[in-house]
Amino acid sequence: MIEIKNISKSYENKEEVTTIFNNISLDIESGQKIAIIGPSGSGKSTFLSIVAGLDKPTTGSVFYDGVDIHNIPEKELSRFRNEKVGIIFQAFELVQFFTAYENVMLPLSIRSNGQSVKNKISIVDGLFESTNLSHRKNSLPATLSGGEQQRVAIARVLASGCDVIFADEPTGNLDSINGKKILDLLLSFVDNSSKTLVLITHDMNIAKQMDVIYEIKDGQLKIASHVA
Repeated sequence: MIEIKNISKSYENKEEVTTIFNNISLDIESGQKIAIIGPSGSGKSTFLSIVAGLDKPTTGSVFYDGVDIHNIPEKELSRFRNEKVGIIFQAFELVQFFTAYENVMLPLSIRSNGQSVKNKISIVDGLFESTNLSHRKNSLPATLSGGEQQRVAIARVLASGCDVIFADEPTGNLDSINGKKILDLLLSFVDNSSKTLVLITHDMNIAKQMDVIYEIKDGQLKIASHVA
């Protein structure tokens, strides 16, 4: 499904060029679960943003089913992101003037995929129950704890019905009990619907639950471990 070919990312200022990573290639199969580990500042989040279509590589290409997403018009790229990928951001990126419920409903409201309003409400209600947030439906993000905001962000992605989920430290703001519940929910959703998951984590216990673990270090990407 995803072919990453020789991507590099550099930032240039008046004095120097800083290379984040260089000449990375990777094929990700449909339905595969990928973990990406590496030290802070190694470029994990930048790599995820490029593959998700939010940022452009300095060089190289990212193909989804043969289409180079960084070589299509911005309007078409926006439609691709809305329909194909879901991103769980480390900083949540919730709409601050929407309630928690409206944030989760947002991707379903944008898409005209033939679903009835009743069905959309059923999906969102089920996700609030699964994430133990039913009592916070009408709360604004500013009134939620970091862990609650993270659960809303995850529920929003699960509601979207996207083909590929990118998760940047999806349990990083949760305590161990809620973290396990949310990870179990995410993995169950991915497995039951044959979605593709690309997950950044510092937790090897989480990484080991993926199919393959890759490490970004010193500007390169390599296989860290295969998971049986």
